Amino acid sequence: MRSLLRAEWLRQRRRPDLWLLPLATLAIAAFVWQTGLASADNGLAYPAGGAPPDLAQQLARLRDPYLFPASFHVIVTGSFLAFIAAVHYGASWTGSEFERGTIRNVFLVHPTRLPFFAARLIALGLLALAIVVGLVAVAAMMPAIRGVVGSGEAVPPSLAGLLAYGAAVWFALWFLALAATTIAALLRSGASAVLVVFIYVLAELAVANAPFWRDLGQLAWLPQLLPGGRVLRALGDVAAATGFTQASAAGDPNAPPIVVPSGLGLAIVGAWTLILLAVLVRRVRSMDIGE
Repeated sequence: MRSLLRAEWLRQRRRPDLWLLPLATLAIAAFVWQTGLASADNGLAYPAGGAPPDLAQQLARLRDPYLFPASFHVIVTGSFLAFIAAVHYGASWTGSEFERGTIRNVFLVHPTRLPFFAARLIALGLLALAIVVGLVAVAAMMPAIRGVVGSGEAVPPSLAGLLAYGAAVWFALWFLALAATTIAALLRSGASAVLVVFIYVLAELAVANAPFWRDLGQLAWLPQLLPGGRVLRALGDVAAATGFTQASAAGDPNAPPIVVPSGLGLAIVGAWTLILLAVLVRRVRSMDIGE
């Protein structure tokens, strides 16, 4: 496995997107953090002579989410490019093997085939881990560089909460890379896999937000089984459980009519992960060498 991982690194390290997309992700996330802080500072701007202490303290609370480690959630919300990059890496790394015909050489060298794809998934996991570590570093550095001072009233998330939330973000990135890898293996094309993923995302959004679900009574939870929204809801559940966000209040008009419990939601995500892995294994084992 070590030799396969080393070969994977040698294959991918010269790709410009391996470096450009993570750097762009960190830059955009930092920009989103800075923009949010600027909005809080505008709220703190008041005429010369100062504001009453209670008002100043109330406005200072606007800065609390931009202090580390709470700032990690702000950084994650601005890291949409990381999720797009996960799909791109999963699809392009596998799709390029078919488009260049190098998959034949891979199968000749590794007749069992599965270790090659296992190494690829591990490499994608390590890349996702590097991105998450970079996001945590940005979340820590930006408040320190700007010298942000909050109200002192907010209870910051714990280190364990930060690790749990970071792990959830990592898994969401790896899950998207796994889905794109599986689709690329099925279609033998990276570009087609990316297109299918984004068409599916739009289709799931349309289906999940269809108004007729609220009229189905006890079956209104069915859209929450779909993988895309389920992964995002699981990420939100972890963020709420670790203190980065507040759980949805009862009567929230944006909440689904029937909410799947967080534990069951995580189990559904695990089931989708096993399904994707099973499809990928089946495809790899049955793949003809001439493809």
